[in-house]
Amino acid sequence: MAISRLVIKNIDIVFLLVIILVLQGSLELKLLGILIALILRFRAFRKLSGFSRFYLFMIVFHLLYGLINIFEKGLEYLVSFLLVFTFWSLAYIINTQIVYFYNKKGIAIQEKTINALFYTLILVVLGQYIYTSISLGSLNPYGITQAAGDRMKSIFANSSVSM
Repeated sequence: MAISRLVIKNIDIVFLLVIILVLQGSLELKLLGILIALILRFRAFRKLSGFSRFYLFMIVFHLLYGLINIFEKGLEYLVSFLLVFTFWSLAYIINTQIVYFYNKKGIAIQEKTINALFYTLILVVLGQYIYTSISLGSLNPYGITQAAGDRMKSIFANSSVSM
């Protein structure tokens, strides 16, 4: 079985792993998720969708605009140029992975993969709640401190995202 077709009980494990990594607060984990998507789902780039065309247009537009600015203003624009180019390229990569997932996978696999993500998020929050309760010594950690909820972030970097 090829790893790019890895499906366990109708769950697309590769897409689930990529989404979990991209949702992390750490930039390194986000980039690891994108790298995994590039390696394991390279065929996603074979077909362009509407948004993929938009991102490619923005990349080409930025390349032309950036080259003009570099020639006019010099190399001080280079860092900004590279950062914006990287942003549009990463947005294109993520978009192609999402489009590939929705176009190539059946409704049952899509539903079970999204449900698996949801259950993963619930389990992580539950684990964080148990850890917070134990560390504060109370079944209701909110009775000890109103900031107990800030410890329950799920897999996100910000506690307000998982609410």
